[in-house]
Amino acid sequence: MKNTTMKIMTLFIAVSMILAACSKKDSASNESIDETMLYGKWQSIHHIINGQTYDFDVMIEIISDGTGVIETTEISNPVPFTWSLSGNSLKITASNNTAKFKIEDLTENQITISGDSFPGAPNMGQTSYKGTYNKVFE
Repeated sequence: MKNTTMKIMTLFIAVSMILAACSKKDSASNESIDETMLYGKWQSIHHIINGQTYDFDVMIEIISDGTGVIETTEISNPVPFTWSLSGNSLKITASNNTAKFKIEDLTENQITISGDSFPGAPNMGQTSYKGTYNKVFE
């Protein structure tokens, strides 16, 4: 009887912990994001395109006036863009192409975005994109 009671209590504690973990919200859930956290330069850590990981260098600068610049070693000239934010959806328009990204996680030091295209280059043939960037503090 004592052994059964211990098993039930252990099960109850485990279920409670799982439910508590599932109820926690990511920092970038569907709730509004503090736009000012986006301002500044973001250096890529890695990109996952169509399930494959790449580490090419990308710098995205997001400016408070709704503009920005994407720089990469893959493109010779910086790509200017405009951006807007709605909830956790970031829309970037560059060279008459618009891409929408979901902000999956955002802290003062790091951002992870996902979508169906690479920022600033929507015609690369990819069907899925996920990128993680570190904030550059100058």
